Amino acid sequence: MGRTPPTSASTLFSSSLLGQQQDQKIAEMSQKIQELEQELSQRKQDLLSRVAPENISQATIPISELQRRSYKSRSERDPQKFGALVASIRDYGFRGTIWVQKKPDGSLWIIGGETRTDAALVAGLSEIAADIMEVDDLTAAKLCRAENNRRQNLNELDDTNEIIYLLSLMLKKTREEVIASLYQYRNAAAGKASIDPEIKQAIEEGFKELEPTLSLITFIANRLRLLNLPPDILEAYQKGQIGQIKALELAKVTDEQARRELLDKVITEDLSVSQIRNLVKTNKPTKHQSVAQIQSKLTKTKQQVESLIPNDPGFVQGLSQEERKQLEATIAELKQLLQEKESLLGKYLVGGI
Repeated sequence: MGRTPPTSASTLFSSSLLGQQQDQKIAEMSQKIQELEQELSQRKQDLLSRVAPENISQATIPISELQRRSYKSRSERDPQKFGALVASIRDYGFRGTIWVQKKPDGSLWIIGGETRTDAALVAGLSEIAADIMEVDDLTAAKLCRAENNRRQNLNELDDTNEIIYLLSLMLKKTREEVIASLYQYRNAAAGKASIDPEIKQAIEEGFKELEPTLSLITFIANRLRLLNLPPDILEAYQKGQIGQIKALELAKVTDEQARRELLDKVITEDLSVSQIRNLVKTNKPTKHQSVAQIQSKLTKTKQQVESLIPNDPGFVQGLSQEERKQLEATIAELKQLLQEKESLLGKYLVGGI
């Protein structure tokens, strides 16, 4: 009877190491599953706090039957995070549900979980578990915002667009009308315009519900400026290369070539906001006045001069000798100044300067 060959130390060590690695992987998977379960429980509580249980049902739905809203909360998707999500679904399966709105015609529209749905497709799934809700479009949009806020996965621009979209539903106005109403609200608050009290109240109440942690005036003054970012600044911002404040500062540079050069410098050298502001000041173009602006100023000056001295010559009779001398000196200075400006304007007009 042959003897069993002795087990080498290296073999024992390898087996022990392999066992430890497996135990560690099992522990990591267990912790991950526990975290997912806690997240799912929180999502379920959030959902039930907003939608009555009788309006919610659960089902496994073919992903091909789901429809997407034309409005998207997030304009850019982080490829690394998306890849990690795909890997997680492959490792642990799709845990939990997406949120789906069932419309009166029976169609199913994704409320929350569009990215997870896409990840499930990439991971090879053809069906997905869903919480199906019979709610109106406004409630569906609010649920989507609640999900985005919980995940904290929207940048300031996407968040701004989402708020405007929801306000358009709440106020029954177009996107353009909502933006115009917000600017009107700001001007009214500054005493520069008036606004219908009902519209004012609707804006305040709607915004407070959607974003209670942010001042409405601050939102209008800063966030709405993000809607007009130049394409190069917008691209860098959406890629996460610059933040909101840096983007707004760089957008002040109107010369496209100068702005792009400054943008490259900001990204490459990771300049601070204060450094950017100093550089932006040096890139501000000289403001050129149009002919109409010059003519308007000349007309106003003429009107001021005409109203300065009345037609009645007797208005100076009560002046003392000293007052008369001061007035004559002032008139002489004005004549000299007007002659200098007339000469300078003449040079501009003939191209001498």
